[in-house]
Amino acid sequence: MTNSLLIDYALAFLLSFLVSGNNLSANAGAAVGGSRSIDYKYAIILSLLGYVLGLWLQGTYMRANVVSGGDAAMVAMTVAIIIFLVGEGMRVPMSLTGSLYASLIGASLAMGGHLLSNAVFVLGYWLSLPIIVMFLSYILYKSLSAFSRLSFKYIGVYRALSILTVFLLSFSFGANNLGLLWALLGFSYRGLLVIVISSILGVLLIGWRTLYRLGTGAVHDRTLNKLHGAIIFIHGNGNWDPLFRTNAHNSDHILRTSWCWRCA
Repeated sequence: MTNSLLIDYALAFLLSFLVSGNNLSANAGAAVGGSRSIDYKYAIILSLLGYVLGLWLQGTYMRANVVSGGDAAMVAMTVAIIIFLVGEGMRVPMSLTGSLYASLIGASLAMGGHLLSNAVFVLGYWLSLPIIVMFLSYILYKSLSAFSRLSFKYIGVYRALSILTVFLLSFSFGANNLGLLWALLGFSYRGLLVIVISSILGVLLIGWRTLYRLGTGAVHDRTLNKLHGAIIFIHGNGNWDPLFRTNAHNSDHILRTSWCWRCA
């Protein structure tokens, strides 16, 4: 194994570690802290199952993002890590997947002068994503009043849907975010093993803390924003393009905040 390949594996390990731990609360936080539908320990197990199955079963659909030749993957992963660390230091929500894919496009242009085959479609979809999410959020939150009038006998169904959403978002994360990293490693079995191990460690070492605080009531979150998030990412997986859930979550948060301000 060459030094360049070793560096790629090390960077992919670090990126997978960070993004898996960082996104755990986005995938399971609503069911744990909002609706209290599931204990945080079981949410961790369900999320990890979704991560691994999504990566294994659908991760190869990120094949359009494979970079051949040069050090584009190494440069892109390095830039993505730097951007993530800067964002963390400034306490600004950042998307590792968005940073990674944009860096990958820049590095590919610099080294070969060619856009990735799906670059135009992905960038166009990203631009429309906040509008789509805000629209879905508006519809879902407007329906809250009607939903709240339903009999308590439907609470069990609601909780089951919340738990199912944890798995769906985690599955989408594995196929989408982790699949993009696996693509940069050429879909090798070693790469698959590195990403699986690093994602598990990321969840167990850094991701569980936020989920635990949500479960104990130290932080509050809601569920319906994750329900529309599942729709967005399933749609993105259907198109096999890298999506970043930070923008989707933030768009919903902006709309939800403005809606609550109007209701106050």
